[in-house]
Amino acid sequence: MKSVFEEHLTGKLSELNAVFNELNLPGLILPAGSEQTYFDDNRAVPFRANHYFKYFCPAGGHGHVVVLGKDAQPVLLAYEPDDHWHYVEQISQNDYWPSAYEIKYFKNEPDICAYVSKHYEGYSFFGPLENYLPALVPASKELLLRMQWLRLQKSKYEIIQLEAATERASLGHKAAYKSFQEGNSELDIYEAFLHAVQMVENDLPYSAIICLDENASTLHYYYKNKNKARGKVLLIDAGTQIKGYASDITRTYATENAHPVFKSVLHALNDSQQKLCSMVKPGASMMELGYQVHVEVAEILLSHRIIHGISAEAAIESGFTGDFFPHGLGHLLGLRVHDVGAHQLNREGALAPVDSRFPYIRSRGILGVGNYHTIEPGLYFNKILLNKRRADALSSHFDWKLIDELLPCGGIRIEDNLLVTSDGNINITRKYLP
Repeated sequence: MKSVFEEHLTGKLSELNAVFNELNLPGLILPAGSEQTYFDDNRAVPFRANHYFKYFCPAGGHGHVVVLGKDAQPVLLAYEPDDHWHYVEQISQNDYWPSAYEIKYFKNEPDICAYVSKHYEGYSFFGPLENYLPALVPASKELLLRMQWLRLQKSKYEIIQLEAATERASLGHKAAYKSFQEGNSELDIYEAFLHAVQMVENDLPYSAIICLDENASTLHYYYKNKNKARGKVLLIDAGTQIKGYASDITRTYATENAHPVFKSVLHALNDSQQKLCSMVKPGASMMELGYQVHVEVAEILLSHRIIHGISAEAAIESGFTGDFFPHGLGHLLGLRVHDVGAHQLNREGALAPVDSRFPYIRSRGILGVGNYHTIEPGLYFNKILLNKRRADALSSHFDWKLIDELLPCGGIRIEDNLLVTSDGNINITRKYLP
């Protein structure tokens, strides 16, 4: 891993140096961030490091600062206090990454602030570093756009971490499915996931979504009901993270006694998801794929007579597909679950056009080799969305009797994580979770 990380760091620093030269900058300061507490409370907010810091340095914990000077070895200002109240993660020289840095150790954060102010005046910074403002210059928009573009192409090191996160998460998904089959509650299923991945909730990249039956119609359902059990449908959206790199996987399962139309829709959407995955390749437009998913949803709705008397194209233009599929097809994935640069067309920051029909698209760019992207179509029977349509002049195109039967089933989402390659893609998720 040492050589792979050093290759990652050397390559990214070389690209960053080119940006420094282009923008006439001496260097960049990236803080991991400081520990914060809740309002009027001494309880700490779960810490998440600045993702740009993690891009260059895998060090855990808060308070650290990375200094990236032009044509210079990176410097880590490491915060390792003498703290008898809290666990402090120590930097081990036996780990794969410390030898790539000049490391200077500090016992308190004000000393780091003073050191930065004294030695790096005029450097740009990006992150939670308000105390350094007198000496530093906030990163310009031009710098941030180029850094986002730099993040789009994943290095070998990043791909290894991303795949490891997917492999770990697949263990949790399998354990959760087994718990669902045993008739357990949402909370029990969640605990099975955590036990299998050997993580606590704060270690996850996002709060896992564990839904039984009608709860699956709520897109971001974070409540784990300890009393809701013996469901006919399970939707689980859960991932893990390794060295800050995330996986984001969703599966939907139905028991034998679930509604037969819902089971058929689930099977059809899985086929559509795999079809959409096959379309992921260099040069593919996420806007075009974002339209294609609505074609797939329309055809599923029509073939199951959930809507009728209208063409697939007209169903999309009338907003029918949005009533059942209100979110986008997918998003970039990396150190952020919704990773940076998703709408950029070039390093200068030109943005892909917006389609007003689909306001919640999280990725509008053109796919390139090294991009890491999710594909996650869904189809939901959500009362709030569908009740708006019942009084609509076009409501006669909906089979409300069938829809009312399907409302207790909740909804479906299927999500894989894909690496774009020169000849198409590798579906990393399906390697570990069919």
